[in-house]
Amino acid sequence: LIGMGCCVVAGVFFGTNYLPLKQVDCGDGFFFAAAMSLGILAVGAVVNFALSSGPLYESAEFYPLAMLGGMSWMLGNLMTPTI
Repeated sequence: LIGMGCCVVAGVFFGTNYLPLKQVDCGDGFFFAAAMSLGILAVGAVVNFALSSGPLYESAEFYPLAMLGGMSWMLGNLMTPTI
């Protein structure tokens, strides 16, 4: 029940994430996609180093299947301005 509630909240807030983007002319959307990718990469790096328990050069555990989720999210970001 808690998981379903979290899914509903995530769907509403992630779904309305791009509403301000529709108010401005963003061109073809590639700059938006590149800026969003760099922002996601920066936050991911900060979280990775924050979760590591050893020295700075050791990183937290890596989950390769999470890259598929990131790839589909990026494809969605790339297509958002053209919709």
